[in-house]
Amino acid sequence: VYESAEWQTYMKKKSLQGDFLTGQALKDYWVREKAIHKVILKDIGEI
Repeated sequence: VYESAEWQTYMKKKSLQGDFLTGQALKDYWVREKAIHKVILKDIGEI
């Protein structure tokens, strides 16, 4: 699926970058994302 022309076109159109993360790198990614979302939610008064 990842290498299909349809997916590659979609990623390019949406300015997405493909990466494959596992283990600690994946965990670190989600920790960073959670922190970013917490700031956003605080900024808009949701938490």
